Amino acid sequence: MVAAGFHCRFGEIDLIVKDKKFLVFVEVKTRKSVDFGTPGEFVDYRKQEKIKMVAQEFLRTYDKDTDIRFDVIEVMAESSLFGGFRVKEINHIEQAF
Repeated sequence: MVAAGFHCRFGEIDLIVKDKKFLVFVEVKTRKSVDFGTPGEFVDYRKQEKIKMVAQEFLRTYDKDTDIRFDVIEVMAESSLFGGFRVKEINHIEQAF
């Protein structure tokens, strides 16, 4: 892992990881139901543009010649008997945008 919860003036990126030759900027979305859409559908055009701006800011202090990729991790959860929630399913969307 390169960074978690990277913040700058444009916003935040949940995870930044290295995957072979790629520096991967990851948005994690969690939902309890798909009644209003899958978690990945909440990473709309506006959110994608914001993530790209944050990535550009991060790259100002990182190796600029690195190949980059934008992924989305969808987490489906359900309420737990002990409070909070438990993960039912995880879906990794590589090159989501």
